[in-house]
Amino acid sequence: MNRAGVAVALTVAIAVLVLAAWFLVRYLLSFLALRLYRAARRSPGASLPWKGPTRMDALLAIGGLGILAVVGILSAVAYVVMVDVKPKEPRPVLDEAARRQIDDLGNRLIKHVTVLAGEIGERNLFRPQGLRAAAEYIRQSWTAQGFPVAEEPFEAPPVSVWYWNLMSLEPS
Repeated sequence: MNRAGVAVALTVAIAVLVLAAWFLVRYLLSFLALRLYRAARRSPGASLPWKGPTRMDALLAIGGLGILAVVGILSAVAYVVMVDVKPKEPRPVLDEAARRQIDDLGNRLIKHVTVLAGEIGERNLFRPQGLRAAAEYIRQSWTAQGFPVAEEPFEAPPVSVWYWNLMSLEPS
């Protein structure tokens, strides 16, 4: 079995153990609640004559803690195995032109975020001047790249004003 299969098997084992621990704790709590209820029915006027947990209660609690400990250990092992799983194909080596292209893209994205978030700022239905400025900036950017820009108008109900979505299709 390869490392990915081991990781999947560990994940399934963890899920099963978590469910088992949940059922065990649920059973223990409902069992204790039932004992308290029966004790209260036997002596309705007195305080609860419960004398504490029994040996069975202690064994169930220890079993639940044991299952949780096993879940913790399996989680740590699964983490180590999953971190070590690597793709079989090597990553492509980028040449200088591809690196320049990625750097240019990053710089353009930073410029767009700076303009939209910094210069134009907040824009929502209650700040229509920001929406108009952002739409105009996007329209100019797409037009400069040679993309045709179309508008799709819609009405914004809270303030009953018409706005528009900008759409661009790649030129054929």
